[in-house]
Amino acid sequence: IWTLISLLLGTSSGDLHAQLIKGPYLIYAGVNTEMQVLWQLAGTECGLIERGGDTAFGGRSHLREADGVDHQHAYTISGLAPGTLYHYRVTHGVGSFATGSFRTAPASNAANVKFLAYGDTRTYPADHDAVNAEMVNTYVADSEYQTFTLHAGDWVGSGDSETGWSTEFFDPSRLNTRELQANLPIQGCRGNHEQTGTLYAKYW
Repeated sequence: IWTLISLLLGTSSGDLHAQLIKGPYLIYAGVNTEMQVLWQLAGTECGLIERGGDTAFGGRSHLREADGVDHQHAYTISGLAPGTLYHYRVTHGVGSFATGSFRTAPASNAANVKFLAYGDTRTYPADHDAVNAEMVNTYVADSEYQTFTLHAGDWVGSGDSETGWSTEFFDPSRLNTRELQANLPIQGCRGNHEQTGTLYAKYW
């Protein structure tokens, strides 16, 4: 059965799963019935994404192959209701998964929205993680803040270096940062530290 599951998820029995190195993270692309879920693996492998109104993930399931360089995956979940909480799960390999949730953007006639804003997350990932802990506490205490985060730029110290993105903004050891990214879409702009913007565009 392990071999069968491995084949279905695009793995081999000798390499049961590729490491999740970035994400999952969320991007809201401007349609209040959709949300984009993105993640990156260390190797070639299909992923399974499921979503639902609760953690039973009773909604549709989709096998997702990499569609970017460096084993990047992205899937736009559509057909959602505005202003509604959804849960999702990304599975890659045998028993390897990550979960998160998001609240879709409000109805087009909504009069107001709460959101969080910050920036200059570069260079000091421990400080970034501490700020993210407070942001998580904020939307946990008041669910109306689980909308989006506006990033003012300077995401990493050296934006043209993959190391900057891997060890700063997407540092997998920073649990609060991973929690925020899995549950709150982040919108933002380039700062001068994003340099040419090539890798900024790759991830955002």
